[in-house]
Amino acid sequence: MTNVPLRDHWIDHLRAFVTILVVLHHAAMAYACFAQFNPDLYIASTHPVVDSARWRAFDFFVAANDTFFMPLMFLLSGLFFHSARLRRGTRGLLKERFRRLAIPFLFAEFS
Repeated sequence: MTNVPLRDHWIDHLRAFVTILVVLHHAAMAYACFAQFNPDLYIASTHPVVDSARWRAFDFFVAANDTFFMPLMFLLSGLFFHSARLRRGTRGLLKERFRRLAIPFLFAEFS
């Protein structure tokens, strides 16, 4: 019999839920009443896509969602960091993170 570690399915569901919240958040930003796009100064824009149809409920959704979903994502990633470091070792974890995060970032930045 193999030694399969038990999974906490509620964490998997929470990660999926937070990912869906992030997608909905970015989709709703185009329809929020405060959304604006400044073609002359892009950094002053709230979102790269802004629709003329607005709905006030998206303002409340974006504001409420903005308060917790990023901290929750960082909390969830932190839950798995310690076990990953123990499993791979510090050097192996840093090498794997560099391969998965830094190389694609550098490729996207300089291409």
